[in-house]
Amino acid sequence: MAICRNYFGTNITEPTRKTVLVVDDDKLILDTVSKILDQDYLVYTAIDGMEAYKEALSKKPHVILTDKEMPKLDGYKLLNSLKNLPETKAIPIILITVTTSIEEELRALETGFFDFIHKPINAPILLARVKRAFDYFEKNYLFMR
Repeated sequence: MAICRNYFGTNITEPTRKTVLVVDDDKLILDTVSKILDQDYLVYTAIDGMEAYKEALSKKPHVILTDKEMPKLDGYKLLNSLKNLPETKAIPIILITVTTSIEEELRALETGFFDFIHKPINAPILLARVKRAFDYFEKNYLFMR
């Protein structure tokens, strides 16, 4: 993809196993979520929305988990940016947030997030929702290639 090469100075990598991009500006959350997922998946990380955007374009993860509030691009802006590109529009993106209101969860789902996870992270719930996102990706995206 020209964006990766010309603007970010990177090339696209095709993942060889199931990959997840975890995005959070809180290093503790980033490390916790990564440790939960790294037994089953190859985990990439990013500390802000712009870094996540670059990683999504160059690494082509199968699933993305993003914090709602981050520097540079928040979770909603990251979602919007990735859904507007043909190369990344099919990636299921899960919003992670401390907000526990029904209104916020409804807003996230109506905006286009695949799912919604509350902080603090519950490992079994995280694993189940990521597995569900992978199942969706495999059924709906891999057949379209």
